[in-house]
Amino acid sequence: MATYEFPQSVIEALGYYVYLLRDPETSEIFYIGKGTGNRVFHHAAAATTIAEPSDKLNRIRIIHAKNLHS
Repeated sequence: MATYEFPQSVIEALGYYVYLLRDPETSEIFYIGKGTGNRVFHHAAAATTIAEPSDKLNRIRIIHAKNLHS
């Protein structure tokens, strides 16, 4: 899995932002969050490193298992 992050200049320009996670197969939005820095990218990393059950993380795991992530 690739690791993504915003350049520091983008982080400084954005401040807080709102983001959504969308299932690429169904186009269903399954999570909306507010973040700063590289928060938006932490969910995918958590899905591969945290074993605890979570609807959001399980959904990300399924997307990754189907190789539908970018």
